[in-house]
Amino acid sequence: MPVLAERKGWQSLPFVDLDGQNWPLSVAAKVLDVPEDDLRHLVRITGLEPAGVMRMSEFRRQGRQPRAYPAQGLIMIMEGLTEISDRLRTIP
Repeated sequence: MPVLAERKGWQSLPFVDLDGQNWPLSVAAKVLDVPEDDLRHLVRITGLEPAGVMRMSEFRRQGRQPRAYPAQGLIMIMEGLTEISDRLRTIP
């Protein structure tokens, strides 16, 4: 989350590289085959913090950039959810 610094305005998240280690939720939803809104709720519920923001446009522009989350954390969330789902199916 952006933090209000003393008399410096809002500090934003750092930019992360396009190296596959961090994913915006729109990309993660496609890769993990889950609706983006559901993934967004899971990230909020689990408290996974963004690693930074990603420049998605080909040119420099002002404005908001999508938050990028650690791919490993997003995968762990989905693996945990799959495990819970499988265990619930075995309950008589």
